[in-house]
Amino acid sequence: MNRGINAVFSDLGSAWCLKHIVWDWNGTLLDDFRITAEIARRAVSLAGGPDLDNTSIRSAYTRPASDYLSALTGRTVTESELKGFNALYDQLYVPVMYRQTLANDAIEAIDLAMLHGCGQSILSMAPHGRLIKLLQHFGIHDRFKLVEGRTPGAPSYKTERISSHLNRMGLTPKEVCLIGDTIEDYETARLIGCQVVLVTTGMQSEDRLRSTGALTRGSLFEAVVAALAK
Repeated sequence: MNRGINAVFSDLGSAWCLKHIVWDWNGTLLDDFRITAEIARRAVSLAGGPDLDNTSIRSAYTRPASDYLSALTGRTVTESELKGFNALYDQLYVPVMYRQTLANDAIEAIDLAMLHGCGQSILSMAPHGRLIKLLQHFGIHDRFKLVEGRTPGAPSYKTERISSHLNRMGLTPKEVCLIGDTIEDYETARLIGCQVVLVTTGMQSEDRLRSTGALTRGSLFEAVVAALAK
């Protein structure tokens, strides 16, 4: 590590009361914005939409996918176009998923939380099997107490899954901070009353994240420091 962790510990002092961090995966720990943005561009092009830069994509990103694609194309997309978008995602993402990289300071941020005795888990909308394979590929699977991706038949939103995720680990919301990169992560945390820090390096624009009133940071390391200090 190169960020002066001992100094960080001294600064945090007795303010630390956090027991656990719930991490988002795509766009947060995993730096896969480029490929997801490229998939969006191709889908919009096939739908006859405009050329898009990264700023436009971050400004439009939302869930569900139908709302996202509609925002990108500037009109309500058809069911056929939506199916094509989802198929395109699988076709283009899976072949290159092992070429994606962790965020620059992902390991540093995870290590900081671990050195503070803070438990960590992942709650993601990525397919569970794909998520596990990527964590094993990066050699970090064992650092997390629980890893939950999307499984068939499971609820479609994190807001519907966060309570179960915490219950499985015997945690209460007041002991937890969620670190993510989208407004959905903010809404998930606020729903159950846990803390949240949003990073501005992922799928949504900094302006949109700040509009929620959530605490935002420009890196994962800074997000963990902020979480520990709350």
